[in-house]
Amino acid sequence: MSPKFEPGKNIAMKVPVHEYENEVWLELVTSDCDDAARYLEDKGCVRRDEIEDLPHGFRGLWVSSPSNIIHLVTESDDG
Repeated sequence: MSPKFEPGKNIAMKVPVHEYENEVWLELVTSDCDDAARYLEDKGCVRRDEIEDLPHGFRGLWVSSPSNIIHLVTESDDG
């Protein structure tokens, strides 16, 4: 079974500094961050936790899509 994804509330894009000067990123919300991380890795997405520190206890992670767009994956409150 694949994890369920839905769009988040953010409409920003975070682009790696070495590629662009502006920050561009997308948010995805999932029911389970651990399952989502494994699924996205299997699909060619790379963890990019160095992008920005997330708050302690925050259920989320940064990934880079195969086309190098940064995504914040967050766990829904009902996850």
